Amino acid sequence: MAFFGKPKTEEEKNKKEEKKLYEEVGKYLLDGETIEKTFGIIDKAYLTNKRVIFKDKNLSFSDKTLEEMVFIPIKNIDSISIVKTSGIIAPHSVVIKCKGSSNSMRFGKEDSTVIDFVKAISRVTV
Repeated sequence: MAFFGKPKTEEEKNKKEEKKLYEEVGKYLLDGETIEKTFGIIDKAYLTNKRVIFKDKNLSFSDKTLEEMVFIPIKNIDSISIVKTSGIIAPHSVVIKCKGSSNSMRFGKEDSTVIDFVKAISRVTV
């Protein structure tokens, strides 16, 4: 018995997640651009049919969090690397290099998420 209404179905959960996703990143999509997949635990990354979009969260010196939206056209990606760290709470990172600059995204300790992200980008850049 549910105390706060009926339990949500899988379809209702998916619709709620999709709505949240488009509220967060949908306003940045170009005409004809669609989100293919979402990745990330610390930094959120969105792979679209045209770009990699990610939210980079950096702590500032105050109690506030600085968030930066980064947009990388797929055609500009030169290389991708995985930075693995050791330790209990140190996250893995993916570094995307584009024409002399590099962007780093932090993921959790889950290897499969990092590998899935790199494979997904590799599929569209090769």
